[in-house]
Parts: sequence; structure tokens; C-alpha cells
Amino acid sequence: QVKKLQVMLRQANDQLEKTMKDKQELEEYMKQTAEDSGNQISLLMVKCQKSENFLSELQQAFSQAKRSVQEQMAVLTQSREQVSEELVRLQKDNESLQGKHSLHVSLQQAEDFILPEAAEV
Repeated sequence: QVKKLQVMLRQANDQLEKTMKDKQELEEYMKQTAEDSGNQISLLMVKCQKSENFLSELQQAFSQAKRSVQEQMAVLTQSREQVSEELVRLQKDNESLQGKHSLHVSLQQAEDFILPEAAEV
């Protein structure tokens, strides 16, 4: 009976020792995992901050580029309007000159007009 109890006690002690060892290994694993996770979170926080900074810089650059393009478009629009107005003016001048030329030619033909340079020859 005593031998049987001693065997049971030894088995219980062995089981307790194994359980304690497993518990210790699990605690070490959990500690290491928590540390690794903390390191990864720290790295991700740094990357996140860098990404946010980069995004902010991109947004500022985009806003500046947009303003620049809008300013250039305003200048180009104004230039186009000026060119259009100048074209209309030149077309009117051209029409006027063509009309005067036609009138001049008609008068020359009607009066058999001779240019002074030709008369002196």
C-alpha cells in the first residue's frame, strides 16, 4: 500500500514538475512574443508617422502645383483673349485695306490712271 502511494506520489510530482516546466516555457514564450509584438508595433508606428509626413508633403506639393497651374491657365486665358481681340482688329484692318485697294484699282481702271513714276519714264 505504501509502495503504491509512493509510486503515485512520484508520478504526481513528475506531472507537477512537467506542468511547471510547461508553464515556465509558456510564460517565456508569451514574454518573448509580447516583446516582439511591441517592437513590431513601434516600427509600424514609426512607418505610419513617416507615411503621414510624406502624405502631408505630397498634399502641399499638389496644392502648390494646382495653384501654379491655375495661375498659368489664367495667364494663358488672358493671352488667348488678347490674341483673339488682335486677330479681330487685324481682320477688320485687312478688310478695310482690301476695300481701299479694290477702290484704288477700280479708279485706276476707270480713269486710265497712270502712276507718276511711269509718266516720267
